[in-house]
Amino acid sequence: MAVGDNSQSALVCTNPRHVPVMLAEVVSILRPVTAGTYVDCTLGSAGHAAAILAASAPAGRLVGVDRDTEAVARAREELARFGDRAVCWQMDYRDLPARWESVCGGPVNGILVDMGVSLEQLRSAERGFSFRDAGPLDMRMDTSREVSLAELINTADLDSLAKILRDGGQARFSYRISRLILERFAAGRLATTADLAAAIEAAIPRRFRPRRIHPATVAFQALRIAVNAELDNLASFLTSAAARLGPGGRLVVIAYHSLEDRIVKGTFRNLVQTPATAAAVTYEGPRRIMRPTAAEIAENASARSAKLRWIERREEE
Repeated sequence: MAVGDNSQSALVCTNPRHVPVMLAEVVSILRPVTAGTYVDCTLGSAGHAAAILAASAPAGRLVGVDRDTEAVARAREELARFGDRAVCWQMDYRDLPARWESVCGGPVNGILVDMGVSLEQLRSAERGFSFRDAGPLDMRMDTSREVSLAELINTADLDSLAKILRDGGQARFSYRISRLILERFAAGRLATTADLAAAIEAAIPRRFRPRRIHPATVAFQALRIAVNAELDNLASFLTSAAARLGPGGRLVVIAYHSLEDRIVKGTFRNLVQTPATAAAVTYEGPRRIMRPTAAEIAENASARSAKLRWIERREEE
């Protein structure tokens, strides 16, 4: 990477298509300092990462990971101006604990996990995340590893598919939706995300269809979670990540639906309430979640469901 520009203007993401969620809050909580080391576990388009690097100039270092190869490529381009202060890896953040020493080194000053789906992914019809444009039944964040949505549907039965919709999205009419998906898929009438969205909408009685969001929104969320195993090992990762904070280091998590947030809340509560270990390590954090301001939501509708929680590692004297 080229030598970077460490001016305060770098706080602004240079990608006009990307608006980082709760950017000011993230930077304020992490309190970046020069020579500090930070980890962005979900790089996306690197908006948060760029702001952290700018605020930790001139010597702050950031390690960023993402399992989406396209996201890593975008992040490397966005962060090139920071030179070797930024290092990007293509990997699932849940694999980080096993590779921490080689990827991140020792204890760090701050860790960020923004669990939202990138707008770049949603805008790319060929990735299969959007119900608004016809794309393949894919939804994989890491196209080299996970089972695609088409493969998931092809191997699912009625009960297992309905369970995915209930567990991942608390979707009403899960059996009606699942039955119609499987019937149309078997008949060759469900080949794109547009076909899938139409099937979901058709399965929901008109009087029960939501007015403020597309009828397929919740089901698409549930299927995406299942394809990418998004909730698997989340609690154990957060526990491991907290242990890798240095004294005063902070772990920040932004969740976008109740299933994620419930895991984050429970894990943080356990860390805060667990008696001090032999190393006298304790964790503290606010009980209340932080939400985006009305002004941010008006400017960036994708922020409306965001919930931010954080904890700090403390070591008693």
